[in-house]
Amino acid sequence: MQGLMAWRALLLAACILGAALALLPARAAGREAEVKEIIVTSAILQRGMPVRIYLPPGYTRRRAYPVLYLFHGQLENQAMWEDLGLFAEASALIEAGEIRPLIIVTPYIDNSFGVNTGSAWMTSDPRGFKVRYPEGRFEDYILREMMPTVEQKFAIRARRETRWIGGISMGGFAALHAAFRHPERFGRVGAHSPALPPPHWNWLFPDFDTIRDRHPQLLAATRDLHGMAIYLDCGTEDDYGFHTQVQQLGETLKTRDATLQLALQPGRHNRAYWAAHLADYLRFYAGGANY
Repeated sequence: MQGLMAWRALLLAACILGAALALLPARAAGREAEVKEIIVTSAILQRGMPVRIYLPPGYTRRRAYPVLYLFHGQLENQAMWEDLGLFAEASALIEAGEIRPLIIVTPYIDNSFGVNTGSAWMTSDPRGFKVRYPEGRFEDYILREMMPTVEQKFAIRARRETRWIGGISMGGFAALHAAFRHPERFGRVGAHSPALPPPHWNWLFPDFDTIRDRHPQLLAATRDLHGMAIYLDCGTEDDYGFHTQVQQLGETLKTRDATLQLALQPGRHNRAYWAAHLADYLRFYAGGANY
């Protein structure tokens, strides 16, 4: 009899524990996160383009995951986000149940700003570094080659509400440009210290029609952004003064049918600033209530 009572008590405790665990946020199970790098052979750009892929802990092809595309800054490459610590931060937040498992894609886009250009240009940036801005249809590569390749190769839930895009500095411009020009494809966009050059920068804006069709400020005022969630942030000591343009863009977006989070906070235009806010970025993109 005592043995039977002990067994019943153990069974009851197991049921209570199971119920309690069911109330906790979902956590990834199984093996650790993986990082892969693939080469997309681009017919548009006539070269191989590296793309880094973060697969979350417990990744399996038996389920479909949301996808986050993140672009690097100028003079950087596909390793920038991983070097900042984003992949490690994503794994920690997934294991803690603070964000849902997702696939993160960090492609190399050269110094292209993610746009289609007809000519190359060499100049020096404000720090004195030589910068070559390339010729090529990078917007077409991103949308027509890179994204379809990744979404076919990996277990991705390829829908607007689970396809997100973001970037740092130059990559922030590229993300806003892609999302605002193609709002039917992206449910969320984040721009972190986005480089928003003046309209008189001839390589990026050779004529008025290009300014109208390319500059995020004008796109924000004219495109249908219904249902899109937007995150803008910048350091108030930004080395290039981009916080002023970010604030102006935020004011424009407040008049549009989109959900805006605007964070102007202490910091410069550097890795220390972005690394300090990785968790904020990930919670915006993949917080549990977001999809």
